[in-house]
Amino acid sequence: MSDSNETPDPKSWLEKVAGQATKMVNLEIKTYIGDMTYVEADKKASFTNNANVEGIHSTINLLQGDIRTEMSKNFHDNYQDLLKFHQTREKNGQEIIKNNIALVKELVETITDFMSEDNGDS
Repeated sequence: MSDSNETPDPKSWLEKVAGQATKMVNLEIKTYIGDMTYVEADKKASFTNNANVEGIHSTINLLQGDIRTEMSKNFHDNYQDLLKFHQTREKNGQEIIKNNIALVKELVETITDFMSEDNGDS
């Protein structure tokens, strides 16, 4: 554990940000229906054993512009309102990722500028 009085090393911080940034370009959106149980102690819902689960799963990669969507035929045929809900979440998710990437870019630029000034490169 680091001492709270230590100044973080900007270079190591940038390396961590770069490593995490690659995870930020992929977004998974899942919309599933089926019989579920909720465990209060875990604050988690999960599908019951042997539940018939129907749904749609999308993976969006902003760098490559690739959107992959998989859904069960029954979900497509019988749950049009949930399908529209999922499509709205895809669109919102793309905007969230774009905004997050822009924020990280600004942070990296600010820290890089700070490091340059600290080294007398300005």
